[in-house]
Amino acid sequence: YAGRLKAARTEVSRLRPAASAFLDAPGPLLAVDRDGVMTAASRAVHRLIPGVPRDLTGLPLEGLAFDDGDRLAIRDGLQSVDANAGMQGFDFAVRGTQGRARTVHAVQARSADGLVLSLVDGEAVTGQAQAAPESHAADHAEIERIRAERDEAIAASRAKSEFLAAVSHE
Repeated sequence: YAGRLKAARTEVSRLRPAASAFLDAPGPLLAVDRDGVMTAASRAVHRLIPGVPRDLTGLPLEGLAFDDGDRLAIRDGLQSVDANAGMQGFDFAVRGTQGRARTVHAVQARSADGLVLSLVDGEAVTGQAQAAPESHAADHAEIERIRAERDEAIAASRAKSEFLAAVSHE
């Protein structure tokens, strides 16, 4: 038992840098298993798709789709990996800020347990992104609002933990 525990700790220590690099990657990355279920997401996914749940683990990739047509685009895109070797890409729309459709381009590569998807703003890929300065200001304001909400949630969680620790100590 002790040997297996030591081996598991060694493996965790060995994998920690790769997991941290994935989580903190500058671009949005998603790990998806063979069934299309998300197993990990980098923090940058939340910057690209601000309305997604905090934890995407265990949710189907199709759940990010804006509508039924986009769910089919995701399903077809994931199946195209089996048909073609190498890196493949596909587009689908997600729910962006203010509920509007936002096109995302996903480039996929095989991994040992499924796929890794690198997500890019689809409008930037097709060269259609010519955002007005007001749009950038609105995006910046939205990011600041989300950061403030996150900070409030963290503070509330800490306060709750401290309160429960004090109550249980008494």
